Amino acid sequence: MKLIVFFWILSGVYVAGDNIPLELFTESELRYLSTHSTIKVSNELDYAPYDFAINGEPCGYSIDIVKIIAEHVGLQVEFINGYTWHELLELFKNGKIDLMHSITKTDKREQFGLFSVPYCHHPTHFIVRKDSEDIDVITQLYGKKVAVGKSWAVEDYLKRNHPDLQLVPMDNIEMMLDALSTGKVDAVINGSLTTEFLMRKLNYGNIKVSGLFKEFAQYSLEKYHFMGKKSSPELISIFNKVFYQLPVAKVEKIRAKWFGESANPYCSKLSLFLSFEEKEYLHQKKVLKYCVDPDWMPYEKITKDGVHIGISADYIDLFSERLGVEFQLHETSSWTESMQALKNTDCDLIALITPNNEREILFDLTSSYVNFPTVIATRNSDSTSNDINFYLDKSLACVEGYSAASPFMKKYEGIKLSKVSCSGDGLRAVKEGRFFGYIDLLPSIMYASRVEGIDGVKVSCTLTGAGGNALASRKDEPVLGTILQKAVDSLTEEDHQRINNKWLAVTVNKVVDYSLVWRVVASVIVILALFIYWNRRLKRAKLAVELALKAEKEAVQQNLNFIDMISHEYRTPLSVINSCLDVVERKYSIDKFGGLEAHINNIREASIRLLNIFESSLKKNNDSYGDISVNKKNLNLKEIIKATVTLVQCAYPKHQFLVNYSGSDFQVVGDKELLTTVFSNILDNAGKYSDSKNKIIIEVRQTSNKFYISVKDSGMGIAPADIKQIFGKYYRSQHVGEKRGAGVGLFLVKKIIDIHNGEVSVNSELGQGSIFRITIPVGKVKDE
Repeated sequence: MKLIVFFWILSGVYVAGDNIPLELFTESELRYLSTHSTIKVSNELDYAPYDFAINGEPCGYSIDIVKIIAEHVGLQVEFINGYTWHELLELFKNGKIDLMHSITKTDKREQFGLFSVPYCHHPTHFIVRKDSEDIDVITQLYGKKVAVGKSWAVEDYLKRNHPDLQLVPMDNIEMMLDALSTGKVDAVINGSLTTEFLMRKLNYGNIKVSGLFKEFAQYSLEKYHFMGKKSSPELISIFNKVFYQLPVAKVEKIRAKWFGESANPYCSKLSLFLSFEEKEYLHQKKVLKYCVDPDWMPYEKITKDGVHIGISADYIDLFSERLGVEFQLHETSSWTESMQALKNTDCDLIALITPNNEREILFDLTSSYVNFPTVIATRNSDSTSNDINFYLDKSLACVEGYSAASPFMKKYEGIKLSKVSCSGDGLRAVKEGRFFGYIDLLPSIMYASRVEGIDGVKVSCTLTGAGGNALASRKDEPVLGTILQKAVDSLTEEDHQRINNKWLAVTVNKVVDYSLVWRVVASVIVILALFIYWNRRLKRAKLAVELALKAEKEAVQQNLNFIDMISHEYRTPLSVINSCLDVVERKYSIDKFGGLEAHINNIREASIRLLNIFESSLKKNNDSYGDISVNKKNLNLKEIIKATVTLVQCAYPKHQFLVNYSGSDFQVVGDKELLTTVFSNILDNAGKYSDSKNKIIIEVRQTSNKFYISVKDSGMGIAPADIKQIFGKYYRSQHVGEKRGAGVGLFLVKKIIDIHNGEVSVNSELGQGSIFRITIPVGKVKDE
């Protein structure tokens, strides 16, 4: 062996590049290399982009593959061209050519040649004139003239399997396409890549590539091999070994050179190296339908607009880009429904799933690509341990249908877990003491506690090393599983880090009470930021409302309701914030810190109200005022009115608001936020439409069964024609001039009072002012 290697090196034969080690080859292969410095290789003239010649110089994808393999083992290549394909085959049979390429393996050819592993794939299609119907199956061409390559594998296949075709064998593709273009044949059966190349080159504008010849592909007749002499098997074994050792980057560079500009999906510039079978699968599928858990943040969620967001959404975008195929969301309403959709093959894959034995039987699973620990969350005040045994006799919960707790339950079979609907519900149940602990993946707990504002809970125990999540695909299409695994394998640490930083970053705000001044400054910065942000939002919302109302008020009414309500409801809190900041600024310059606490509290209350209104608007309105949900409790009406007057007074500091109360306990059953909305609307209108010199008088009178509330101002008043419509949605009097408003405030007042089984009315006279009167029942919830 050593003598052979030494002789090989002395003969000038070498292995180019460190990636092809000498020990890869057998003694007989090394002997072949030492005795064959040059090999003769076939070269067609017109089989672009695989194998053709320009001015006698060999070109094409297959030519470059042969050259790079030969270069790696120190072989010189002599290309034999100037012959047709049929003639090249005869030269090979007669021993004049050592190696054929761009050749399909058939039983007939295996009688005189030895084939390598496939090194390329070429899809075969039906080619027809543009004025002809598309061909999807071969039987559509029965009785018609079909051009094929002479001595090509497709010719032999069609003769044996489809004798009803009128085959017209020809020497090259150019002849076949010319015959089709001029009407001499009805169709051509050929590879789409070579056809499209010549169609562009020769400007055949009246022909098209039609359907894929699927039947031909089923017999693996669309793979290109190298073919060598049976008398010299070493050459083919050498080509096999070197081809497998070639770096993917080098092969992709050659592929990009010849196919990079083609729109054909088989040879597009993909980030992943896919086999022909995999590319053909994606080409046939066109889109991959996938399912997700519709409510499992931060992992994934389907918004009310049908948009997939979360960690898995970002990974799906990466997979789509690297595979060059569209991923289409198949919407479901629950995790159970998503699982069933994959079982029924309504979708092709699930974006995130925790592997277990049952799921491995049902689906094809990739390796885990999203990995986080499974933990137990408990109350801050409870004594805990990182020892799992500590929790065996405790009441625990997990989300129904999730497998995060499966390893725990499997190891401790006697454990029973209660079920909750989502992470937020689980954490709230723990906080309220209904369960000792809640089991879930760490990101779910972090996200739910942060976004839903659930405090008082902590992560107490790591249940498992990692909660891995994989892609799951349908069992009946195993090629999809291999494609998805390649996509998962392509992920880098940078990919994971970027996505994790986006969805799992937690901002911790440390409150340092250095002095009252710093608290004021912090409050001012926060409030100003909110004011600027919402001011811009309100301007855009107002403009959208005005334009939409002018264009087609009826058609867009429901969509505008939500915007109108927010636009109106934020005005008073923002005015309060702005006015209170002015007061704080004046007080600070006059008497330093004295008396600032009350104004800071006003700022805080207004900010909280601003956020509460936003949250309640989203939850209660559902894009419509017609479905306002109510949370009725025992309330003190006097306290509600007093607090509202205090806030509105900040917005109109020069006005006088006088309140007279007559009653006993002022108990009422109602929704505090909605009733506050009623009084803030009416008081805001009173301040807005009256002069600061005039008084605004509020009377609150309690009888045995009703409250009578009146708000009187001495402002501009309401015209008689407007009074009848004043509580209508979007209605604004023509007499208000440039005063702000969207015409929804009094509409809301009426609706909320109706919900509270009360009544609202108005008496007014232009130039004299208005009196709004409200009656609501006295009451108290029993056994609260």
